[in-house]
Amino acid sequence: MTPPIEETPYCRLYIDTRASDDDVQALLDQSTSKEFDGLRVWADNFKNDAYLAERSARKPYCPIEASRWTAEVDAEDSDPESHECFQAGVVAMIRSLRACGMIVTASCDFEDRVASETGWNWSSETTEPLRG
Repeated sequence: MTPPIEETPYCRLYIDTRASDDDVQALLDQSTSKEFDGLRVWADNFKNDAYLAERSARKPYCPIEASRWTAEVDAEDSDPESHECFQAGVVAMIRSLRACGMIVTASCDFEDRVASETGWNWSSETTEPLRG
C-alpha cells in the first residue's frame, strides 16, 4: 500500500487595497524572498473576479467582495518542517502587507494562527478588519 501523499502548504490571501497589481506583486515577491527561511514559495497575485468596489466600506465586511486582489501562496515541500516555516512566513507576509495599509485576509487551514499572531483574520465572530 502506498502511503498518502501529503499536500504542499497553501494559502489564499484576499488583499483589499487600491495599489496596482504590479505593486502588490512586488510586495509579495519581496516577502517570498525574505520571510520563508529558504523554503521555495510562490505567491501569485490575481484580479479578484468577485470584487465589488462598493463592498469595501460596507458592514459587515466581506473580504471576498471587498478585495481587488487575491494571491495564491504555495510551497514546494510538504514535510512537517515546511508547513511550520510556511505558516510563519505567511504570517510575516500578512504583517508586511498590512504595514503598507492593505487589509489582508487569509483563507487557509491555519486561520486561527493568522488571527492570533497578526491580531485579526475574518471569521463569523470577527467580521470587521483592523483599519490603519
